[in-house]
Amino acid sequence: MPQDVASAVAESDSDADDVSKKLPTPRHKKQKTSTASGSTSTETHGTKKVRGKRGLLNKLTEMPLDILLEILGNLEPLDLLHINLPPCPDDMAEPAYASLLFERFCHSCGSPAGNTIEWISRTRLCFPCIDKEYVDDKTLEAEGLKEVRTLVPSILLSGRRRQECRRVYHHETAVSISKTISEMSKKEKETWVEARKELIDDRDTEGDECMMWLIERAQERSIEGEQIRIRRRDTIVQRLKDLGWADEIERMPDPTELTGHPLVWQRKDLTDRSKRTVFLQSLWKKKKAERLEWQESAMLHLRRPLLRILRRQYAKTLPPNSIVPPEADLNDYEPFRNIIEETPPDQEVTVDDFNDVLDSLPEFVSQWREEKDRELLRIMGAPVEYGDSAHHYVIMII
Repeated sequence: MPQDVASAVAESDSDADDVSKKLPTPRHKKQKTSTASGSTSTETHGTKKVRGKRGLLNKLTEMPLDILLEILGNLEPLDLLHINLPPCPDDMAEPAYASLLFERFCHSCGSPAGNTIEWISRTRLCFPCIDKEYVDDKTLEAEGLKEVRTLVPSILLSGRRRQECRRVYHHETAVSISKTISEMSKKEKETWVEARKELIDDRDTEGDECMMWLIERAQERSIEGEQIRIRRRDTIVQRLKDLGWADEIERMPDPTELTGHPLVWQRKDLTDRSKRTVFLQSLWKKKKAERLEWQESAMLHLRRPLLRILRRQYAKTLPPNSIVPPEADLNDYEPFRNIIEETPPDQEVTVDDFNDVLDSLPEFVSQWREEKDRELLRIMGAPVEYGDSAHHYVIMII
């Protein structure tokens, strides 16, 4: 009987009411109070402990509907889940039944990792305890216990592949049952085994019903959680739009940057309006700055190659072997730079957009050549007094 409820139920297929073992419960300390005679006893409540539908909640069905709705409306989802429990077995107390279904404590060692439910003995176990207390078929066969393996609690351990799945059996129970039936007469043994198998069948059926109920509840909670996350996301997005960020949201290259943010994708409704909004606005300003920086970089990457075309066209108008500024220096020509950097990003820029400023390009080239010649003279260690034109002086030296 495979079982799997994420984080609430682990895969397990169980069988066995330990002959000598009672259902262990989590190790909680009990408060003791003094009785009238001065002795101590476990603190009790005024209501008598009963099982099944006769328990503390039996009056719910007799309440007026408006009062019942008022009470249920103030309960947390998990509380409502507990009220809607499947029927409690007649031989279990309601607290032990609720503990088995909802608590995570390992009934063997008390750790909070008891994610595997063994339905026949009605215990929760962690994997270290399963490894310690359960054995496989080969071990049972080696110890002469193979005959009783259908009479003891067992768990189906799943692997990554179907071939890796294996069933393990509670070793202590197998030893105890083997010893018990070895001391019986043939008739007593047949009667005992028949009763044992009937008990196991009943517990298996009970476990199947509980597992289906737990799986359905887990699915419902998962759907509810998804709905809460979506509702929270939509609320935050709408608040950001109301604060003037609608255009920025529409420009997002990756919408999951917002919807997947840890403050957004949470399984709880948005309640603290101010703090969340202030933080998200701060985050959004940062995202906007990053987007603008990326957009500017992309824009320059597309427009600067136009300088190569302009340089080539201008060089054709000059005598052969004329020196023409490289593209990087042409970018310093203010009219060119203004067209490239100041034209809005959503407006296309072509070579024709530079026609109006090409007339002043020769003057810029002349100034650029003069600056480069002066720089060359300084490198060569030439005297500063070289007249009005560094270019002529360079020619003279050469």
